[in-house]
Amino acid sequence: MAENISIHVPEEDKADLKSLMKQLDLDGEPFTSRAFDAVTLSVVLVPLTIRALPVLKAWLLARSEARRSTKVTIDGQQFEGYSADEVVKILESTARED
Repeated sequence: MAENISIHVPEEDKADLKSLMKQLDLDGEPFTSRAFDAVTLSVVLVPLTIRALPVLKAWLLARSEARRSTKVTIDGQQFEGYSADEVVKILESTARED
C-alpha cells in the first residue's frame, strides 16, 4: 500500500491543487484546514507512487518558479523580490555581522 503525503497551499491557490488532482487522476475535492493562527489552507492527500513522483516534481518546480519572489523582514527592514537562494544569502550575511 502506498504512503500518502499531504500538500497544503493557501486557500486562494485551491485551483492549483485541483489541477494537480486532475493530473494524478484523483477524485474528490481538496479539503480545508484552518490552523490556530486562523490561516486557511486547501489540502489534498496524494498517494506517493512511482507514477505520481514525476507529476509532483513538475508541479512543485512550476509552483516554485512562479513564486520566486520572496518577502523577508530582518530587524524591521523589508526585503522583497528575492529568490529563495538570495534570501538564504541575505540571512547568512546578516548572521555573520551579529
